[in-house]
Amino acid sequence: DAPRRERVLREAAAVIRGLHETGLQARGRRIADSVRHIADMVHIQQNAAPTDAANFSFDLGQALRDVLLLHEVELQRGAIDVELLLDPRLPPLTLPRNSLMQCLMYIVGNACRAIQARADASRAGRLEIHAESLPDAKGVRIRFEDNGIGFDPARRASLFLPAADGLGLHATALFAQEMGGRVELQCPGLGQGARLVLELPLAPSGAKARIMRDVDATITTMRTGSQP
Repeated sequence: DAPRRERVLREAAAVIRGLHETGLQARGRRIADSVRHIADMVHIQQNAAPTDAANFSFDLGQALRDVLLLHEVELQRGAIDVELLLDPRLPPLTLPRNSLMQCLMYIVGNACRAIQARADASRAGRLEIHAESLPDAKGVRIRFEDNGIGFDPARRASLFLPAADGLGLHATALFAQEMGGRVELQCPGLGQGARLVLELPLAPSGAKARIMRDVDATITTMRTGSQP
């Protein structure tokens, strides 16, 4: 009858209105989160470009937290659980921070892509980052371990070639070598995750130190638009 039909229509309209309002609220939250994320990125990039790059010591733990924050959306989208373990004895580093941040960004981004590429999406994605002081207290070791798609161990050497991954791993290994450190890539097999170990000294020395400080200062100048 007509009264019943009108009641059903009113109830349906109320449900539709509620769904619309819920959708708007969710969209508003996503926009607010995006704006906050952009603000965080700007803040991090400003802090990553000091006016005097040649004499700049920084906290490795904070640098790693900054990198995870910059990858926050990707980590959330992939439902990736992150565990960041920091040795309380971590000393400050006096290295080209911009160059190191680019390496860390690549490593975390590559881990995210490897996790999202897994055939078995039912398992939770996991990324563990462990930073510790080396036993001789003259450097640091950062271990990145994920449960992503992994790679064929027979291809390990070829992954460091410039054309293999858009220069990311190649540039990371080159940076570590220039600083007097090293990169080690481990994987038991396809589908079994991967581990990347990055070891760096607390500071470069001699000619390498001068060259890398000049490069980092140039990058800083280009980003800030200031004159040297």
